[in-house]
Amino acid sequence: MNGLDITCRSLADINNAVTVREEYQVDAQHIVGVFCNPETYPTKDQVHEMKSQGVIVAVCLHPRKTNPSPEQWQRFEELLTWPEITAVGEVGTYRTEPVNTWSSQMLNIDRAVQSLRPDQVLILLGRSSNKDPDEAWLTFLFILKACPKVTRERLVHCRCFLGSKKLVQPWNREFPNTYFGFTSIVSKFRTNQDTTKTDCIKWLTENRLLLETDALYFPKEGHKRSVPALFVYSAVEVAKVRGVA
Repeated sequence: MNGLDITCRSLADINNAVTVREEYQVDAQHIVGVFCNPETYPTKDQVHEMKSQGVIVAVCLHPRKTNPSPEQWQRFEELLTWPEITAVGEVGTYRTEPVNTWSSQMLNIDRAVQSLRPDQVLILLGRSSNKDPDEAWLTFLFILKACPKVTRERLVHCRCFLGSKKLVQPWNREFPNTYFGFTSIVSKFRTNQDTTKTDCIKWLTENRLLLETDALYFPKEGHKRSVPALFVYSAVEVAKVRGVA
């Protein structure tokens, strides 16, 4: 969940702020809380409070943060030493940003992964151009292959995945402990008959497929914002693509 409000609301309050159809109701006991802006990094006390509510804490520098200050890098690298920080991410490239920022994005990826602990999950997010959905992810692949901190056994989460089956095959050969996440936005893949993306969702084995809300984004059924309790809508859309219940 991006943009988690850590000042005034509990996880239960956030989930209870929406009304979910009875058949879609779930008990969302845990979420991944992603903190990707140095200005809103949590304190140790806030991390402990979130973890007591079931929040798995991830910290990163957002791909759009192309020119972090030395102080922001220092703060990021300090947080990664805290044992309570379970994951590093989302680390990524946005090809939707101006071309003159792309090299900085890749240098930031390289620096961020240098600070990984062996027990931390690496969360990746790629935004390729519309003409080539795999390019940003392939860039990741080659950067990670060159980084000694990212071993073959590293747990990797490719979130909001928009790549193809052709990409997933070589990726799994290099990093077999990778999981691929999908949100309810996959409904657009079906509507647009984007077979490159739907074929990938059909092909992935179930034990490598994750369901995400990317809250507060991708709200469903008239809700102004998404929350973790709405993740069943992602399941519904993925199930339609895969032809299962």
